Parts: sequence; structure tokens; C-alpha cells
Amino acid sequence: MTLLAGSLGAITAGVQACQDSVEETLRQIDVIRTGRDLMDRLTRLELGNDPAGSVTNAQLQELLDDDDDLGTGTLSSMRLGPADLGTPFELAWFPHPGNWTIRVTSDLNLDGDEADETEGRADVLRVDLYFDGSPLLSTIRVMD
Repeated sequence: MTLLAGSLGAITAGVQACQDSVEETLRQIDVIRTGRDLMDRLTRLELGNDPAGSVTNAQLQELLDDDDDLGTGTLSSMRLGPADLGTPFELAWFPHPGNWTIRVTSDLNLDGDEADETEGRADVLRVDLYFDGSPLLSTIRVMD
């Protein structure tokens, strides 16, 4: 009887671990899919010539909401200095807890400065998307 109870306990623990693993995999898929959608929205934005850091919270929320209207923000208005860690934002429609951050900078190689030959220019920006502090996606945008 003790052997049967021990076996059932082990089977139950195994099933629970499998279910937890599947739920975490589905969460990661949602994070990646949402990250790709957000990066697609960001790559459709104009680079613009707005002053760095001038994006408003309303413009950022308009860009990142779940509709087809990208709003009036530009990538240059989201530009941060090389030492800035990024702009955190929330997605009210995202079903999982976690912290999103976007970082737009002309520090193209993330070495903490904009002193390299191709850096510090207004027509070339690096866009990084993070989830829970971990890099998710990155791209380099060049003005047409």
C-alpha cells in the first residue's frame, strides 16, 4: 500500500511538473510573439527629427496599444542617451505579468558611449526591446 501511495505521489508530481513546463513554454511563446508585433510597430515608425526624449507617455501608449494606429511618436523622440537603461511600459492587453522596456539609442554597439565612427548620428538608431530585464529583440534603423 505504501508503495502504491508513493508511486501515485511521484506520478502526480511528474504530471504537475509537465503542466508547469507547458504553461511556461506557452508564456514564452506569447512573449516572443508580442515582442515581434511590437518590434514590427517600431520599425514602421518614422525616424523623425524630434528632440531626444520628447515622447510623451500618451504617445508611447498610443504606439503600443492593440490597434492599427501607431500615433504621432517617432523613434527620435524615444531616443535616450547611451547610459539610459530604457523606457519601461505596460501592455494592459498582455495576459502575463512582466516588465517591458524599450531602448532607442545611437549607441549602436552598446559600449556605453556614442563616440565610435558610426555612432551619435541622428539618422541611425538602435532599437532594443526587453522583457523582464532580458533582451528580446534588437534592430538598427537607418533614415531613408
